[in-house]
Amino acid sequence: MPRDVNQLRSLVGGLSSYRKFLPNMAKRIRPLTTLLTKQEKFIFTPSMEQAVRVLLAELANPPVLVYPDWDVVSDGSRPFHLYCDASRDGFGGTLEQEQPDGSIRPCVFISRATLNSECHWTPLDLEAGSIVWCIKRLRGYLWGTKFRICTDHKSLKHFAKVGENNARVQRWLEFLTAYNYTLEYRKGSANGNADFLARLPVAAAECNRSGRSRLTPAEDEEAVFFIRSCGRTPSGDRAAATPSSMTTRPGGRAARLLNDEPIRIYVPILMRPWMMQVCHADASCHLGAARTLSMLERFYWWIGMSVCTKWWVRHCLRCQARKSSRQTPRWPTMSLPLPSGPGVSVSVDHFGPLPLTPRGNTYILLFTDRFSRHADMYAVTAEEFIAEGTAEILVNRYIPL
Repeated sequence: MPRDVNQLRSLVGGLSSYRKFLPNMAKRIRPLTTLLTKQEKFIFTPSMEQAVRVLLAELANPPVLVYPDWDVVSDGSRPFHLYCDASRDGFGGTLEQEQPDGSIRPCVFISRATLNSECHWTPLDLEAGSIVWCIKRLRGYLWGTKFRICTDHKSLKHFAKVGENNARVQRWLEFLTAYNYTLEYRKGSANGNADFLARLPVAAAECNRSGRSRLTPAEDEEAVFFIRSCGRTPSGDRAAATPSSMTTRPGGRAARLLNDEPIRIYVPILMRPWMMQVCHADASCHLGAARTLSMLERFYWWIGMSVCTKWWVRHCLRCQARKSSRQTPRWPTMSLPLPSGPGVSVSVDHFGPLPLTPRGNTYILLFTDRFSRHADMYAVTAEEFIAEGTAEILVNRYIPL
C-alpha cells in the first residue's frame, strides 16, 4: 500500500492507464484522489486499502488481463510491448499486446524491490537493470520473438555509447544481443502502467515446496485434452494411450489414470526444475538420464519430459565434475631449448610446388637459424626435394656460408 503522496500518485496513474477496462473508475478512486490535494492530510484508511485491493485484483483478471496470442506474435503483426520502469524502491514491468479491437491489454505484471546494492546505482543503470531483469523474468514470452521495449528514460537510446567503460553495462549489452527488440522512448506521463509497479513493488510469492503441487484442476477440459493427446506411457510405447478417467488429488489437482497404469500427476512448467532437482540429485544421487527419467515416469508426466531430463543431467555441475574424460591422453607439448649461439641449431622447411622456372626449379628449400632468426632460401628441383638432396645442399651450400 502507498506510504506517501508520491506513491499514491503513482498508484492512481497506473490504475488510470486501464481506466477503460475498469467500470466506474473515477467514482471508485475518488477517495484516493482527494488525498492528492495539499489541503488533505495523508491518512490511508482501511476502506481506501480495501478499494485498492479490489482494483488490483481486477487488474489481474479478465477483461483487463488477457492470454497472449502467439499466432500474431510469430508473424509479427501484433508483437509484444514490454513497458519497464525503475526507481530506488524497485523494478516494474508490464508485458502487453494489441488486441483485435485495437486496445492494448496486459498479459503479465511483474515487480520486485531493489537490493541494497542496487539502491546506489545511477538512474541510467537502474533503468537498464530493470529492462534486463524484466527480459530475464519474461524469457518464456520474449525468446525467439520480436518485441518492443518502451521506457521513459531517453538516455537509454545511447546506452551502448554511455556504458563503454562500465563492465556491468557491457555484460547487459552482451545479454541483450540474444533478443530481437526495438527500444522506444515514451514520456513518463504515458508510462504509468510500469511506473506504479516500480514505486510500489510487490514481493514475489513464495514457492510451494511442501510437496503438494498446485496444478491445473482436472475438470478443465483444455487441460484434459492436453494430457490425453500428448501423453507417453512409462514403457516407452508412443501409441495412443487413452485415459479411462481423470481424477484429482486433495485440493483438486490434475492427474491422469490410464487403463493399465497408476495415477501420474501433470507437473506445471514452474515446478519442473524443482522436480528435476529432487529426482536427479536428492532421490537418485545423480544417476544418469535414463534412470532419472524412469523415476520421473513412475509418478509424473509432462510434454518433452525426456528432453528436459537429458538437458538437466547434461548441465548438472556435480555430474560434470565427476564424469571421467573419454579423450585419448595426449603427449605433453614441449618447446625446443634456445641455442647458445648462431649456427648451433637450424630449422629446415620446404614449400611448393611452384611454377617451373627455366632452370627446372619448382620448390623452395628454407634454412632458418633458430638463434638469430636469419633465413636462407634455395630454389631446388624435384630431384633435390628428397632427403638426400636436402642434406647435400645443407653441407655443400648452406654450411660453408
